[in-house]
Amino acid sequence: MREAGLSPNGTLLPKFGPRPGPAVTVTNVKTGKAVAVLPIQQAWAWADDNQLFAIGCDPKKCRGKGEFRNRLLLVSLDGKITPLTGYQRSDRLGSWDPLFTHR
Repeated sequence: MREAGLSPNGTLLPKFGPRPGPAVTVTNVKTGKAVAVLPIQQAWAWADDNQLFAIGCDPKKCRGKGEFRNRLLLVSLDGKITPLTGYQRSDRLGSWDPLFTHR
């Protein structure tokens, strides 16, 4: 499983949970308080101090369609979701797998 780790400024950390349902909680490591609970499956990388690249599906559009109907998203801590790709079908040959590199 990929994880984003600490934000570029070193203060925020995303972790899977709470349950039920796919969610990632972003916590301020200095205060221990939750900053955001985002409706995503996994936080993969930080875009900047306020946005994450993530895998997930807009819950309003994908409810009940399974874990394999997801896509790459840009998610802000205020909950704005911007789809970056089409839907991944990891149960099919030729599905995509994003690759992140340092700038």
